[in-house]
Amino acid sequence: MKVVLAGAGNVANHLGPALQKSGHDILQVIGRSESLVKSLAKKLRTSHGCTFNDIRTDADAIILMVRDDSVKEYARLIPSGEFTIMHTSGAVSAGVFENKFANYGVLYPVQTFSKTEKVKMNDVPFCIEGSNKTSLNKIRKLISPVSEKIYQINEDDRKFIHISAVFASNFSNHMYTIADTLLKSRKINFEILKPLISQTAEKIKHISPKKAQTGPASRGDSGTVSNHLKWLKGQDEFREIYALLSKSIQNLNGPVL
Repeated sequence: MKVVLAGAGNVANHLGPALQKSGHDILQVIGRSESLVKSLAKKLRTSHGCTFNDIRTDADAIILMVRDDSVKEYARLIPSGEFTIMHTSGAVSAGVFENKFANYGVLYPVQTFSKTEKVKMNDVPFCIEGSNKTSLNKIRKLISPVSEKIYQINEDDRKFIHISAVFASNFSNHMYTIADTLLKSRKINFEILKPLISQTAEKIKHISPKKAQTGPASRGDSGTVSNHLKWLKGQDEFREIYALLSKSIQNLNGPVL
């Protein structure tokens, strides 16, 4: 399948090579950042462009891999054609395409991507939607050589998958950042927490997150919780987050017997 990548960020730098490796022909990389677009195009040994007048409309598929807030604008700038157009956002409606394109959809990878970190693409779940049977089949055909974990999901369910992913990944990583900040204030290396983080992630492969919950809030150790809040004196934002999460843990796990 002939594919144009619109965007050259984290998602494009993983999905683009994976699509190419699976046999698809990456016709072009297009986007606003010339340096990023050139870098990805060079990696894929393909052409590039920085204006939408240059986009290859002879593609079978155009994939928008841009910030959520930019999807609508990109859709407006890309000329209509015979291709199927899709975005990779978990939060944006497929309806951004409906007034201009006949064949459109969503290809949402439920994964976190950083350019420098390898991702096993065959393990990535992809949520797909299509405006019609033709679009849906084309999106499935596009991604099936990359991953077998393909889920046909409606828009409302996709949005809740995305919200859940933010809690599970983005907010968890922010907790790591807070932990790292606290440790650095005592000149302690974050390495000391990595086995704990790994074990926590490993547990939920076998038991539910609720059953895996440990810590002073889940045990009802109010004295420890109070001490932690006292020791966070001067860190008002962290104290507020700690108190809020402790209350949420107690509410979700029920009373301690």
